[in-house]
Amino acid sequence: MGAALDHVERDPKTGRLIYRRVYPRALRQFIPPPNAQLKRSLAAKTLDAPGAMERFRDAAAQYAATVALARKVAAKAYDPLDPPLIAHLANTYVARELAADDKMAWGEAAERGYARRVDLEDDYRECREMLREKDRQGLIAFWAEWTESYATALGFMIDPASPQFGNLAIALNRPGFPGGYLV
Repeated sequence: MGAALDHVERDPKTGRLIYRRVYPRALRQFIPPPNAQLKRSLAAKTLDAPGAMERFRDAAAQYAATVALARKVAAKAYDPLDPPLIAHLANTYVARELAADDKMAWGEAAERGYARRVDLEDDYRECREMLREKDRQGLIAFWAEWTESYATALGFMIDPASPQFGNLAIALNRPGFPGGYLV
């Protein structure tokens, strides 16, 4: 295949195309399992099939994002936790939560969504108490692991020891959250 499509191969059993690309050996320890390679079906037998190129581009972007984040982690190259990044992460979280609420309202994955919402409500109930008591450190500690993992899932490496880390944890749980939490 062409130079741009070197990572596409045909499945010998089904004849469908597969995006397969091996992660650099030195970065594998910084990539969650399965960390040897990225393998995604393109769900088509040719690249001209509807959606095949889009799936190829998605897989290539996923590979690039995974490798970029692994390089940041390996170098301990934290993203600067400044007000624009904090706002971006908080706004993205709000948008995702509203989208999840919308899916639940229209009956998609209702059981799973309900269980998730109950868990969140329990967490937020505990946080409302910390807010009433003005326990900033407790709130930050409560959300620290989740905050770091959320930022990582979006491709950012943040330093939990940064003085701004607390501002991010608070921003993700601020009073007046559009979903009605912590109010």
